[in-house]
Amino acid sequence: MVGTSAIMNVEPVFALVLAGAILGQAIASAQVAGALLLVATVV
Repeated sequence: MVGTSAIMNVEPVFALVLAGAILGQAIASAQVAGALLLVATVV
């Protein structure tokens, strides 16, 4: 259960990375800061 919840909380980070890699979407610095904050709170 704990492992699944950690993966679900990091899912938006993977979506952001894939949007940048596959779709060529520009990633703003605020988005990167939010992703880092999200990962830090999960860990």
